Amino acid sequence: MDQTERLTHRCDREKRARKQAEVLLEQKSLELYKLNQELGKLATDLAVREGLMRSILEAAGEGIFGVDTDGATTFMNPAASRMLGWNPEDIIGRFHHAVAHHTKPDGSPYPTHECPIYSAFKDGETHH
Repeated sequence: MDQTERLTHRCDREKRARKQAEVLLEQKSLELYKLNQELGKLATDLAVREGLMRSILEAAGEGIFGVDTDGATTFMNPAASRMLGWNPEDIIGRFHHAVAHHTKPDGSPYPTHECPIYSAFKDGETHH
């Protein structure tokens, strides 16, 4: 095989490889497009559900607040805000026990390990 034939053969291989790469790129682009469409639908659904949950929380007459597994307040509804006397922005992110259960009715300290709320999110059981 002379040099011209070798170059032609090499050029043909590179053209085939390029075509394969273009086909693969087109397939992956289509996959990404479909995933992006699905993600957009999921984000919309999540936003609708979040709005519904927010409406329920805001309309509830009972005080409802969320506490994460570290004991930090994650949210509170308006009724909880009125009952506790705290604005959400002042309590969200703070250790709930220190804010709401720091003392017993007689004024003595209320240790965290005796707190039924703290115990519930630590072991997942109901405490009274």
